[in-house]
Amino acid sequence: MLRISIPKSTRDYFITSLSKGDYYSEQSEIIGKWEGLGSSKVGIAGNIQKAQFDLLCGGLHPVTGQKLTSRLSTKRREAYDLTFSTPKSVSLLYALASEKGALKIERITVQAMNETMKELEKNIQCRVRNKGQNQNRLSKNLIYGYFIHKNSRPIDGYADPHLHIHTVVMNITYDQVDAKWKAIEMRDKYENREYYQAIFNSKLAIGLQNIGLRTRKTEFNFELEGIFDQTKQEFSRRTVEINAEAIKKNIHDPKQKDKLGARTRDSKSYKLSQSELKEIYQNLISSDSSDNQK
Repeated sequence: MLRISIPKSTRDYFITSLSKGDYYSEQSEIIGKWEGLGSSKVGIAGNIQKAQFDLLCGGLHPVTGQKLTSRLSTKRREAYDLTFSTPKSVSLLYALASEKGALKIERITVQAMNETMKELEKNIQCRVRNKGQNQNRLSKNLIYGYFIHKNSRPIDGYADPHLHIHTVVMNITYDQVDAKWKAIEMRDKYENREYYQAIFNSKLAIGLQNIGLRTRKTEFNFELEGIFDQTKQEFSRRTVEINAEAIKKNIHDPKQKDKLGARTRDSKSYKLSQSELKEIYQNLISSDSSDNQK
């Protein structure tokens, strides 16, 4: 699944969500990675440093600190968050796999995301608003960073497995015609997000098949063979919780459901490591398997 949102304060978002594993305590720091043709243009690569991130959010050069964009207003849109989520069965297998197996799944997921982003980057446009113009022009470059998260938000003491990637696209692209950095146009990408979601789903499924995993088509995506629907439901408590609250409040719009999710999240802090979470998952799987054999 692909969700596109706009963080209210991207710099705060970096601290509170992107770089912090706020769903578990062990090894909670998440190191992001820079990607995109625009990143090469400004001389950044590899691990994301918070200082670089903050400068770009402010429209400044991430290396020199000099003015990069023409508008430095505090009200300017800083970035977009594209969240790529794997099917529940993939998240579950990732959580239960050996270290080597989990690494394979993670690499395939990142590759699927990056290949999708390359397609999006080829179609990215900059906003041309100078000299009375009001149009968009292909620029074909982006500055973006990605952060891998492993879990959903906790419910009743522990988090469910949810492998997803937050891809933060800075609101900056280089216009070759005017030789300037400008704001990007994302409206068409939002309207066509199902197209990019389909690319990600396809790339992910093919990558998993290439390492020997069998998949089956579902109405909107795919799942891995061999994992019971009841088991997936057991590990989808967050979705069940939000849907139940939406029904209670008669909310059907996806955007409103997203906001509802933010309002109903568990604010408690839990001290469970990934290994402790894995033990919980294994116990639940064993219980489900026993129930399905009765």
